[in-house]
Amino acid sequence: TAFAARAQRRMAKAMSEAAASATANGESAFLAVGLSYIRFALEEPAAFQVMWRSELIYGDDPAYQAATEELTKLFRQGFAESITDEDANALGAEEFLAWSTVHGVASLYTDGPHFHTDDREAKLARAKETLSLLLPTLE
Repeated sequence: TAFAARAQRRMAKAMSEAAASATANGESAFLAVGLSYIRFALEEPAAFQVMWRSELIYGDDPAYQAATEELTKLFRQGFAESITDEDANALGAEEFLAWSTVHGVASLYTDGPHFHTDDREAKLARAKETLSLLLPTLE
């Protein structure tokens, strides 16, 4: 559980830096945060996998819950420029679509059939292309 919480904090730091850089450069925060999430999964696949394995962690652990909340907050910030959030306490359909796509791509690259294909940069380029397809839907 402590390992998963530390991994989530590392991911949150990377996502926060990506969001800040995108905002400063007038770029899409959604793309920056999403690609940062996928990059983390590619660079630390074991940590990424453990973070979401409920059978391996104590979900009630306060440190884990705090790290999860920090990560969730960053995702919401990343989606803010692209998605109208009508309920801050729930994922709307567009937010769910965005989150599902980002997490799905990361999971395919760490667990799925694409684990051994392409190099990291090719995977990130493909991920950017895929996430970019969502932008018109999210506007």
